[in-house]
Amino acid sequence: MITQRKIEQIAIASLDDELCPSSEDLASFILGDLDGPAQLRVAAHVRGCPLCQQLAAICAPQPAPDSALRHLVASLTAPIAAVGLRGDDERDTLRRYVAADITVELTVPPPDGDSWQLVGQVLRSGMGLPFSAVQIQAGRRRPRTSRCDADGFFSFTGLRAGAYRVVVEHGQVRVEITSLILSHDD
Repeated sequence: MITQRKIEQIAIASLDDELCPSSEDLASFILGDLDGPAQLRVAAHVRGCPLCQQLAAICAPQPAPDSALRHLVASLTAPIAAVGLRGDDERDTLRRYVAADITVELTVPPPDGDSWQLVGQVLRSGMGLPFSAVQIQAGRRRPRTSRCDADGFFSFTGLRAGAYRVVVEHGQVRVEITSLILSHDD
């Protein structure tokens, strides 16, 4: 829980920085209510400003303790055309998974030998959903966890071939991608 002293320190620090977004803009950013350019401008500022990062973390909506977590299994929409073209006609494939009002876009670039990278973005209404927790797990291996940046992007590197489960949690919503296959036969 935040102490009164911590709030006072944040308030005093904010008086020194005229370049920070207004409290109204920061609150709208946290809720994802700004238009595209304004959301991106505030997101860029928050990435570089420790004070605004702390305020965003403090003010981010938290689920009520007695509320039930909505668990949704995402479905894969039709594969999207290649995002990037590489040598030997290898392509990055964009995979889009949709569950309720949350979209998870995953890009799997061609592997570097036997090691894959997974880059993704969590979206709501076409806008990046910041600070979502993302977990990836292959079989019974220990899960790896990441947190989305202010624009909803996340990545995992050093993945081996196999079947993975990806789970995205944001507030009271848990989106599960049950079978992501990384293979040279894709």
